[in-house]
Amino acid sequence: MRSLIERTKELSRKYNGLQATKDLFPEEYCQLSANLILNDDALEQIDVRLIDLLNEHCFPCYDIDRDYSKKTRERPYRGLEKISICPSGFDSYDYYYYGEGAGWYFVRMTSDECFDYYGYDYRTLDLIERAISLLPDSYPLTILPEVVRYVWTMTGNLWLDSHIEGDNEYTLSETEVLKLEEEYRQALALIVRLRFFDDWFSVNPAIAQPAIAKVFRQIT
Repeated sequence: MRSLIERTKELSRKYNGLQATKDLFPEEYCQLSANLILNDDALEQIDVRLIDLLNEHCFPCYDIDRDYSKKTRERPYRGLEKISICPSGFDSYDYYYYGEGAGWYFVRMTSDECFDYYGYDYRTLDLIERAISLLPDSYPLTILPEVVRYVWTMTGNLWLDSHIEGDNEYTLSETEVLKLEEEYRQALALIVRLRFFDDWFSVNPAIAQPAIAKVFRQIT
């Protein structure tokens, strides 16, 4: 038999979508029928509608073809599962196969040559930052630590790294929604820098490849 604590946790999660809808979208909450029977099916429908509302109001669509410097209006985003930023981290093989992320792919493969999986740690990132510390800020190689964090899924950003599951994965409190939105916009900004690095790599492979390889050799 389940303990009282387990049942309490289950009920807390079950009704959280309803409470979040009431707190975040009171007009939508008022449209719910007063005679609504809060069974599992109804609560699931409320949760689905809440996700739609959050997508519409909090997470704009990231259009890779859009000129963000012109600050034109973003079209509303429809569904987290269709987001252009991969929330489960960088997959070097897929990107390279489809002709994207050549620079990210090279960083992943070069790091694999120098370290095994267990060498992917923050100490190594510190060494990479020290190795390029004397470069001018305008030099594209200064973005290398951010690229390494991305390909190792160690950015600390929910949208770019692997999702760590837990009891609070779908609580959707107001604080968590605001944090998701903040990290989403941070991820957009970082993706712009990563694409700049990748463009530089693609245009200047004869310069970029030896420079990146040299950094990794210095710290191994």
